Amino acid sequence: MEEVEREENPWDVTVSRALTPTCENITSIEEHLDAVARSYQGRADGWGFFTN
Repeated sequence: MEEVEREENPWDVTVSRALTPTCENITSIEEHLDAVARSYQGRADGWGFFTN
């Protein structure tokens, strides 16, 4: 991987997923997103939801 100079916090990524909002499902998704973000020296900073 090539090292690239960049500004602090240059990316904001939004992810959408349909699921039943249980504690287990939300925790699992949060852990997965955090692991992916960390692999790019990033961090997951929370979640939210939309209703109809």
